[in-house]
Amino acid sequence: RLYFRLARTADALALEAADKRDKALKYYKLAYDLDSTHLPTLVGRASLLYRIEDWDGAFKIYQTILVHHRESQKKDDIVEIFFRLGNIKMKLGERKKALNMYEKALEEQPHHRPTLEAVMALQTQQGDFEAVITAKRSIAEGTEPVEKFKILDEIGDLYKERLQNPQKAIVAYAEALALEPKNHVMLHKVLELYTETRQWKKAIDILIRVTDLEKDKVRRAKYFYTAAVIER
Repeated sequence: RLYFRLARTADALALEAADKRDKALKYYKLAYDLDSTHLPTLVGRASLLYRIEDWDGAFKIYQTILVHHRESQKKDDIVEIFFRLGNIKMKLGERKKALNMYEKALEEQPHHRPTLEAVMALQTQQGDFEAVITAKRSIAEGTEPVEKFKILDEIGDLYKERLQNPQKAIVAYAEALALEPKNHVMLHKVLELYTETRQWKKAIDILIRVTDLEKDKVRRAKYFYTAAVIER
């Protein structure tokens, strides 16, 4: 294990001195040649290869870890490996294989945020906005109300602008509004869609809520007038 200890030391120094990187690679290789299944060597070498963007080399070592040590690895470690394998495939332009790796990471940990964000970026490029929304909803689970509101707003925008589905947009906006009932911008988004879909009674309810929050008398009068026109 001497070569491994030398490699780990050089690897730690490589963060501050680039010339130590080559020494770390050398010692990891020597340690690997002596024992190609030694887990700490595999983990250290794979991580270094990943950092220096030796994609093929890193991919091979991470696969070796999965083959020989998957059962002994913590779930978080397995998730990170699949996430990195997905990133590697993305760097190599293999989107389908990247998505497959990301999906394996999510099988282990459905709410792993870095993976979900990577999936969203990939699916956005491919125009699969339903998949993007699914990923966003997974991220929203367990988040703080402020962030959840923002995500629900984004989901509503996707339904409205990308999928032309005002009904599902309303559902997302309404969920967001439940978190921030006095959010003026969200109230107007819901009002616009209720009007567009001719849901007049619901539109009036939103108008009244907007009016109750408005302090300017002129604008309040306009809102009441609009509600009256709809009632008529």
